Amino acid sequence: MKGMEALWVLLFWAVLLFGAWLVEPRQVHHAPGRAAQVATWALLTVLTLAYGSVLLFVLTHVLLFTLGTGAAGIGLVASLLLLIGTPIAWWLAVKAVVHRLDHHGHVPR
Repeated sequence: MKGMEALWVLLFWAVLLFGAWLVEPRQVHHAPGRAAQVATWALLTVLTLAYGSVLLFVLTHVLLFTLGTGAAGIGLVASLLLLIGTPIAWWLAVKAVVHRLDHHGHVPR
C-alpha cells in the first residue's frame, strides 16, 4: 500500500471510531439514533470485509492448490456471494437489535 492510500485508510478508521465514540455517549438514555446505527453498521461491515476477505483469499488458494481450478472457481463464487451479503446481513442484524430496544435503549425483560 502506498503512503497516500495508507493515510486515507487511517483517516477513514479515525472518522469511524470518532463517530462511534461521539454518538454513543450522548445516547445513554435513549434508543440509538440513526447516526449510531449507521456508524455501527459501517464499522462492523468494514471489519468483516477486511478480515473476511483475507480469510476467503487464503481458503480459495487452499482450494486451488489442493482440489484444482474447478473447486477454486466454486470458492470464488461463494466468496463473491459472502462479500456481497455481508453489508446486508449486518444491516439486518443492527435493525433487529434496535427493534428489540425500548425508548430508553434497554432490552425489555
